[in-house]
Amino acid sequence: MNDAQVIINKAQDRFLEVCKGDKEKWIKESMYASQIIRNNSFLIKILGDNPQSIQDSIIQVASLGLTLNPAIKYAYLIPRSGKACLDPSYLGLIYLAQRDGCIKDVYADVVYQTDKFMFLGKTTRHIHEYNPFDTSRTENKIIGVYCVARLPDDTVMVEVMNKAEIEKIKACSTSEKSPAWNGWFSEMAKKSVFKRGSKAWPTVNIEKSQLL
Repeated sequence: MNDAQVIINKAQDRFLEVCKGDKEKWIKESMYASQIIRNNSFLIKILGDNPQSIQDSIIQVASLGLTLNPAIKYAYLIPRSGKACLDPSYLGLIYLAQRDGCIKDVYADVVYQTDKFMFLGKTTRHIHEYNPFDTSRTENKIIGVYCVARLPDDTVMVEVMNKAEIEKIKACSTSEKSPAWNGWFSEMAKKSVFKRGSKAWPTVNIEKSQLL
């Protein structure tokens, strides 16, 4: 048994308590966590320096009802400020909001310099026109991001965020230099606008997840 699995297994009892004895889920999530740690040198170091954060993150998988399955992409185990953190993705946050009945559906998208975008207010669907085959639509040409949510009463709520606001959130984030921001800027931008928009949704409780 490798060192990662030894540390992970110490979270088993609490994990099973939280997810009501679902041993199959434990086997899968502990396997995903072990694979993630073995492939990340920063998490390997945390394994020795702060093993409790590894265990707490895995227990949070059970608490939130998410998964570390890399194919589903609902959440990631990432290093942050000397500890391991469970970081729900944009897709994971959507799953939680829909599961808890906060929204019927939601989507987010980024806006590039060559796009035609018209904001018509927070309760009216916007206009976003672009050529999906335009190869100039690269991340360095992003000028903003938005999300559109449909609430249980079919009310539409639109949230928009410009590039400067995205960069400010990135700068304030403890994971500013993480692979997430540096490798998937557009996805982190979507997550940022989603989280800001969710504050206006009814009974939403996304704050218990890692924010940035």
